[in-house]
Amino acid sequence: MRFKIDRSARWEGPTVHLVGIIVFGISVSLAVPVSAAVLLGEDPLPFAAPMAFCLCASLLMMSLFRMHDGPMKAVDGLIMIGCAWLAAVAIGVIPYIMFGMPPADAIFESASGFTTTGSTIMSDIESWPRSLLLWRSMTQWVGGIATILIFLFLMPMLGFGGRTFFNNELSGSGSRNFTARMADAAKHFAIIYGALSVVLLVTLVVLGVDIYESLCMMFSTVSTGGFMCTNDSLAGYGGLVQSIVILFMLLGGTNFYLHYKAIYKRDPRSYFRSSEFVMMVLWFLLASAIIFVLLGAGGLEQYKDVLFTVVSLGTSTGFATVDYSLWAGAAIAVILAVMLVGGSSGSTAGGIKVGRLLIVHKYILNGLNALIHPRAIYDVKVDGDTVEKDYVSSAVIVFMLFLGTIMVSGIVLAALGMGIQDAFVSAITAICNVGPALGPYGPYGSFAELDDVSKVFMGFIMWVGRLEIATALVMLTPGFWKEYVMGHNTRASRLRKVFFGKRF
Repeated sequence: MRFKIDRSARWEGPTVHLVGIIVFGISVSLAVPVSAAVLLGEDPLPFAAPMAFCLCASLLMMSLFRMHDGPMKAVDGLIMIGCAWLAAVAIGVIPYIMFGMPPADAIFESASGFTTTGSTIMSDIESWPRSLLLWRSMTQWVGGIATILIFLFLMPMLGFGGRTFFNNELSGSGSRNFTARMADAAKHFAIIYGALSVVLLVTLVVLGVDIYESLCMMFSTVSTGGFMCTNDSLAGYGGLVQSIVILFMLLGGTNFYLHYKAIYKRDPRSYFRSSEFVMMVLWFLLASAIIFVLLGAGGLEQYKDVLFTVVSLGTSTGFATVDYSLWAGAAIAVILAVMLVGGSSGSTAGGIKVGRLLIVHKYILNGLNALIHPRAIYDVKVDGDTVEKDYVSSAVIVFMLFLGTIMVSGIVLAALGMGIQDAFVSAITAICNVGPALGPYGPYGSFAELDDVSKVFMGFIMWVGRLEIATALVMLTPGFWKEYVMGHNTRASRLRKVFFGKRF
């Protein structure tokens, strides 16, 4: 029996290499709460320990395993996406547990952070160490930029998924003529993401918000996450600060390709040529006006709170200035519709997305027109461009999967002991990555009273929602794992030949 080693073939492991990149980025980000803990006189060990471990592990993974040569199979790319998110959540759990949080609570909080959901199990937020609250908000910022880097940079670099995701997410935004390489696009989007963060941070400090609270607010606003270091969210801040946050929540929930055109192409009018952006703004204004009237039109201050709530929940941020769960039933119904619709495609916002709903709406209209004129051919057009059939199908499928997943998740949560209304509202907020629900789970409440199984399940459906439903659910199908195992067996067979020769 022969024995020979080909190192390049032996250590080909793109999934491990990708996870190593993600772990390295998170280990670097842990330097921020380590520094904060030292400056605040708190224990830095809960951050320093995972930072050291993750740094060593990531360097080992990146040095021992290399990228795949050539294009990858879809199943391998999807496995990498799922592993990257799960690795981030697993690392995020460690500081919570080291500060005394039970494991199920830590999983919930970490998943809520990295998926930019904003739901919490902390009933008294201000009782926790300030450095932990800073890390909690920072996980949302990391999760927001990870969406850009994983789908628009790492996947194209590996030859999988980036172009498909790019076209699907940005269809209808004028991005069909975007000819820059995907890596360059991701770089520009990341720069814009960072620039928005810096501008908001400086603005908040200038307005008198202390640097610690400014950092927490900035991390959660640009990422449309919603975690805050105070028990009353943003209710204790002045109207000017709240107005600035409204603007940046809207920017975070806007298609980043439009930001690219406005900044790099010096074409700010591109916002108003985008039917998705215009419809999103008009939808927020209309929903605000309807709720304002339903609440009795109580003056400018009330309208500001209503507008803040609509933009916050519509962009899936989850900040609050009032307890909207106390509003009239009709107003809450509008709020739930706002949560479902979400923000723009190609943004950090959750929800079904305005762009998808535009495509689904036109697809349905075309279907109705075809009943009247069966021989006519109708195309779905957005901003004057015909949307390819694959993207139309994708929009319809994701729309149906959102509704179906919410239905199933609501039933599961109800079976686990939640009230039926709370179960379905909580399912909406988790899958749409909004955050707070209603009543005891509302903006000034928490999910602390849930049992451990319910907390872990909600963390799971947050992950499903963050991966745009289809990407996550396809990994739960038998066909996916059959394809993956077949590919894995093929690779294992090649590896045996490398080590032991053909006769093994």
